[in-house]
Amino acid sequence: MGIIQNAVSFTFRLCLLIGFTILLINDYFPYFILSEVFPTKFTAYLMVVLVIFLLLLPMTWKKKNEREELKETVRFNIFMMIYSVSILIILNLLGGTSQVGITYTNPVAVIVFLITTGQIVRDIRKLKLMNSESNSS
Repeated sequence: MGIIQNAVSFTFRLCLLIGFTILLINDYFPYFILSEVFPTKFTAYLMVVLVIFLLLLPMTWKKKNEREELKETVRFNIFMMIYSVSILIILNLLGGTSQVGITYTNPVAVIVFLITTGQIVRDIRKLKLMNSESNSS
């Protein structure tokens, strides 16, 4: 059962990542080949499917202790932060322009990235505190 649960969780995360990437490419290059392959309705459906995946993803996680869950959350948040910033920089270097303003120069996006970074730092400190408490026990 553990292998199937891991496969389902990995599949959900991979679908979220692919969907997120397609939406960003479609935002930066709205007249690119993706707009011919994926009509506007597809983009709307993709957003709905991504929201459903986000809602279903926690059900695929195994029940773990708080430390393991926090460690996995920190890893996933760091990966998504690095991936998001990287894809935004790459799309910008390729000459794309965000239609909705998702850029690393947008103050709102910068604030969101700073808040996310603060949350990651807070979770890492909490994880270190948990590790030191378990080592002292």
